[in-house]
Amino acid sequence: MKMKTPLFSPGHRSWIRLLGGLAALAGSLLPGRAAAQNLTLGRLEGEAIVNVPSAGNFTTIIADNATVGEPDGLTYDGNGDLYIANGASIAEIAANGTVSTFASGPALDGVEAVAVDGNGYIYGANELTGDIIKISPDGSNQTLFAQGLSEPEGLAFNGNGTLYVTEYSVNATVQINPSGAVTILATGLNGPSGVTVNQSGNVFVANLANATVTEITSAGGTSTYARGFVEPYGVAADNFGNLFVADPGNQTLFLVGAPGATPVNYLLGGAFSVAFPMNVVIGAEPQGTTAAAGENVTFSVTAGGAQPLTYQWLQNGANISGATNATLALSNVTAGNAGSYAVVISNPYNSVVTSEPAVLAIVTQPTISTQPQNTTIFAGSNTTLSVSATGGGLSYQWFFNGTDIDGATDSSLALSNVALDQAGNYTVFISNAAGNVTSDDAELTVNSVPPAIVHSPSNMTVVAGKSATLSVTASGTAPLSYQWQFNNANITGATGASYTVAKLTPANTGNYDVVVTNAAGSVTSKAASLTIVVSVSIVTQPKARTAHIGDVISFSVKAAGSTPITYQWLYNGAVLSNNLITAGATTSKLTLKFVTPFGAGSYRVRVTNAAKTVTSASVKLTVKK
Repeated sequence: MKMKTPLFSPGHRSWIRLLGGLAALAGSLLPGRAAAQNLTLGRLEGEAIVNVPSAGNFTTIIADNATVGEPDGLTYDGNGDLYIANGASIAEIAANGTVSTFASGPALDGVEAVAVDGNGYIYGANELTGDIIKISPDGSNQTLFAQGLSEPEGLAFNGNGTLYVTEYSVNATVQINPSGAVTILATGLNGPSGVTVNQSGNVFVANLANATVTEITSAGGTSTYARGFVEPYGVAADNFGNLFVADPGNQTLFLVGAPGATPVNYLLGGAFSVAFPMNVVIGAEPQGTTAAAGENVTFSVTAGGAQPLTYQWLQNGANISGATNATLALSNVTAGNAGSYAVVISNPYNSVVTSEPAVLAIVTQPTISTQPQNTTIFAGSNTTLSVSATGGGLSYQWFFNGTDIDGATDSSLALSNVALDQAGNYTVFISNAAGNVTSDDAELTVNSVPPAIVHSPSNMTVVAGKSATLSVTASGTAPLSYQWQFNNANITGATGASYTVAKLTPANTGNYDVVVTNAAGSVTSKAASLTIVVSVSIVTQPKARTAHIGDVISFSVKAAGSTPITYQWLYNGAVLSNNLITAGATTSKLTLKFVTPFGAGSYRVRVTNAAKTVTSASVKLTVKK
């Protein structure tokens, strides 16, 4: 366990290691009530383990025992034997008081937490290696159950055999299924240490870093369940909705009776790990089955927990008279035996667990009540074929033209974006434990969808010498064919969804459309106009001029290309505009109505059309006096 600064005597190991104790999910403590079973604590002072029969009272079970060592984590098995994780091994105090080392070795050097599953296997969390070690009930065999965890500090099982593990260094809690698969349950915790699970299956984690207890739902949702501690570590839940929190920072065991309730002092003095005698834990759930009328059926469950265990089987939520064993045998079943079966398991410590429901289906020979129907659709559409049948426990397999359809094993067959080649006969084979039946043929007719224009070709203006590509988007049943037209005449070879004209000339100017055809008909797009623009060019450059003050002179340029053509005259690089002296500044002819000395300089003209801009040669005006 981790600790920021020592809280108590420097002669002991970190007090935080005391509080990795895990609840084994039982108990009967309510505020102000005596315990129906003893709450067991581990204390570092004197390396003691004590029983707490009621609030404020305790008796010492053992102290200063080298085999037990420091009680970092505690748990009970179903026989009432207590297991202690002490950092180097797992010790055992048998129900008769005998003390022994249950398991040790290199794999357990660093074990800080311990838990027991429904089959009596012991699990130890090694915070140094990040391993979870599974130990046989007699302690003779150790196997690696899970690895790669980040400082596992707390362990707790739920009633269905899922193991919850807190990972201190990454602020997370993970869950491990009985086969050892690890998945993340919750992240964003704050120094998680002790962990426990209540009778409802909710997980509670003590957070060292922010002095709170977090409640985690089975879906991984988190909320703050309790606050107001100093350094909460060990947690344990009883069977009455109470949560016990060991807080060495306060040297107190707190009781929290409800979400958000103020923690109540339950026992003062020292720090501790905490555990109850073992709750009932189901090892193997009863399994649902299907049977034909007249067959015999057996349901069974395996469970662990403080003994003796009692059983009560239920059908559809009602007690079955005399069904009080781990196995329920039903002989010569009839339709009345169909339903949901579960078993309630309890022990003398008020631990009660209900198994998952197991459904019994009683089947008869399948009979088709509604046959699949003939259907006609357009290609690309969706359709569903369905059948209705009775008999119970039915399995389905659809066939197309006598060949089974992979994955088509429901009472309905959904076909999406149907193609022409999916037209044909469909049947369904229905079976159960009592027999089988095949439906009538359902004929599916698939018609082509006529073509439709989704996007017509667009109008274009393109410079001569360049290329232009016209395109169309059409819908309808494939295959679609295309024929482009220029001014209503077919263009040879233009039979794709797009048409490209290379090295355009003015002769290519005109209207283009496309006819789209399939087996169901044809449609013509809207016409797109293609306009070819010839780039502007200067045919005749302006000429230099010499003039006297007061003369009237002109500069002119001749240009060719697609109209409209615009002009802009420049004087010494600056744009000219019309005024008292200048006229025609934006025409092909610039006139100076009165030459002045200031008019001397360089003149040129910028000529523009839709395709290009060119600038004339620069010519000079010389002014004589």
